[in-house]
Amino acid sequence: MSEPSDLLPPPLPPLETTPVKPTLGAAWSKFKSDMAVVKADHQAKVAEHDAKLAEKEVSRQTEADAPLRCPGKGWPRKCGSTQIHLSEKKFSAGKAVVGALLVGGIGLIAGAHGRNDVVLTCLKCGHRWTPGK
Repeated sequence: MSEPSDLLPPPLPPLETTPVKPTLGAAWSKFKSDMAVVKADHQAKVAEHDAKLAEKEVSRQTEADAPLRCPGKGWPRKCGSTQIHLSEKKFSAGKAVVGALLVGGIGLIAGAHGRNDVVLTCLKCGHRWTPGK
């Protein structure tokens, strides 16, 4: 039989070590400068977005502080009066009578339908409307 060392491949020659050239330095500095540009662009967009949000908030506040105006049906323009009367609808006897005639005693409840609705009335042109509708 042969020796076990005869079966093994011959040893590899020693590696020659050469100093590694700093090639990553230029790529790294370019990456850093590119990221600085991206970061500055992002910060500018964030500042622009924040400014738009602040402008919207100011416009909302001024709309909320504005006096209530009549959307009356005057032609060619709306009435626009700020003299507005606010009232609540009460129990409607007419609805109750019609409800009672149609479906009996339970129809009396129809008179209470819509009794807590708020109604706005313009004192200048008489236009009536419910807010939000």
